[in-house]
Amino acid sequence: MDQISWGGRIATTMVFFPSVRAGLDIRCFTPVEPEIEDDEELSDAREEVDDDGDLSPANGRSHRAPEVEAPEPETEGISHALHAVRTDVATRGLIRALADDPGAALTALIARLFVQVAVRGFGARSESAFALTATAFNPAGGRIIEPLDGDVRQRLDERRAAWEGSDQTVIAWVHALAHGDKMSLLAELTALTLDLREERTSLIRRAARAEAAELAALCGADITLHWTPDADFLKPHSKALLLGMLEAMEEPSDPRVGVLKKTDLVDWVAERAAERTWAPAGLSWTTDMPDGDPDGAVMDGPDPSDAAAEGTASPEVDGAGAFVVTEAGEAALQQTA
Repeated sequence: MDQISWGGRIATTMVFFPSVRAGLDIRCFTPVEPEIEDDEELSDAREEVDDDGDLSPANGRSHRAPEVEAPEPETEGISHALHAVRTDVATRGLIRALADDPGAALTALIARLFVQVAVRGFGARSESAFALTATAFNPAGGRIIEPLDGDVRQRLDERRAAWEGSDQTVIAWVHALAHGDKMSLLAELTALTLDLREERTSLIRRAARAEAAELAALCGADITLHWTPDADFLKPHSKALLLGMLEAMEEPSDPRVGVLKKTDLVDWVAERAAERTWAPAGLSWTTDMPDGDPDGAVMDGPDPSDAAAEGTASPEVDGAGAFVVTEAGEAALQQTA
């Protein structure tokens, strides 16, 4: 399966890891695909294809599909381990969003089938009548986030129990389901095959990110509908990043927060995020990052009319920046005076 996903390149290294859920986890590696973008001959050939527009297989030319905008990864000040954690949680968020939108899941499944069967032409043998293969999302360390992928797994556990009690074959049982139940089951199965994790900041999967952005837009993905950052998610973040989250939430500045111990700060950020129903925008795979928001928060900004009613200046007046004097700022000015 890995060799198929790599376009037929041979796996040369396999590494075995213990797995809480499956007992054994196998990861396959292949030599890095040679860079061909700088090859002048290939570049000239691509230009010729663009000029004559002939992309037929008989001429040995492949179709180059248009690319959509993908969310840029946040890598500044982010370690490889933390990047893996953040993309892991973001995967779970989109799993939940896609599982709740059968229409988007059907689109995703049909598109994937089309790529596997009609475009690449690769297939894998199976004991089933179908050659389609799929792998469920295997979380790192076996940890399940109950409101996200845990909810989807629970749904499938209940469906499996219903099938086992039906004394029917799988095909007969699925065929007997109402159309709505079929669509929901399809959405759950499709969603749980998502895997958008990136193990290192140097291994960004831009094509996968672009697909995630499209899917998130289709199903209106918003991770805060079901989950906000918890302690397990926040622990790998540095204190500077945690304080940046508080700033992104527009939490009033408090000098005492900066001197909190890491564990206390984690709990504080988790509580504030839960109260404000807030999470970094990158966890919902959105490409719309608010200006001046270092962590890309998903939250509703203040209404400018409210600021005018309170007699405070709006941060933007005719496109120009403006200062807003806070109580903490006034106290600092009085001390310096």
